Amino acid sequence: MFASVTQFDAKRTYDEAYFSGGIYRDYIEEGPIRTRLFKKKLGLINKYLPRHGRLLDIGCAAGFFLKLVNDIGYDGYGVEVSEYAARYAQEALRLNVFNGTLRDAHFANDFFEVVTMWDVLEHLPDFRDVLTECHRVLRTGGILVVETLNAGSLSGRVLGRKWHLFAPPYHLSYFTRDTLRIALEKTGFTILTIMPVQTYVRTLRGVQPVRYFSSSWLRGTLGRMLDDVVLVVSSKRNDEQSDY
Repeated sequence: MFASVTQFDAKRTYDEAYFSGGIYRDYIEEGPIRTRLFKKKLGLINKYLPRHGRLLDIGCAAGFFLKLVNDIGYDGYGVEVSEYAARYAQEALRLNVFNGTLRDAHFANDFFEVVTMWDVLEHLPDFRDVLTECHRVLRTGGILVVETLNAGSLSGRVLGRKWHLFAPPYHLSYFTRDTLRIALEKTGFTILTIMPVQTYVRTLRGVQPVRYFSSSWLRGTLGRMLDDVVLVVSSKRNDEQSDY
């Protein structure tokens, strides 16, 4: 399912307060933890990625994933709408990050071998436009990696608007596995894999994540139904136009 929003100020929504005490306790302080999680996620998709080349991370936040891929040999670029997060990536981590939207960055056609969006697609009021732009800036055969919410998970279907991840105005676009597949195929991509990576359970300490990064057994058993977050790897088809 998709949400449509006509008035949305991304720069104001994702200000310093969002990363420091609002949605996150302290996103910058959590850098080492987030880097370790990104390493595990890379381990899941390594076989689909080229070993080097230009990589674009859309919604790169403070740049922890971007620094990781630079360190292992990619030529990393980032795009981030938050001035606060982009400034940290630029100044503290010395990363090549554009503060603004993907369209405003004006990258050349067929410029990247890999484009990644980690927990970004659900934040976009214009996801079709962004996916179309991803298709333009990727070379044919290039890889698009998308991690996003799955509203078709068991908890998403049972809880509906009470689902932990139903969170407007931050989460604006909601997908099931099927609608996500359709969105990618209509914008010129071929699905290579869709896998569960995380779910959430309610405990005495509140809602906690259960991650499947290191266990193929859990991904193949619990992950079949308890898949609040999924990871999709797709490749750019040799299409000139999207179907949207």
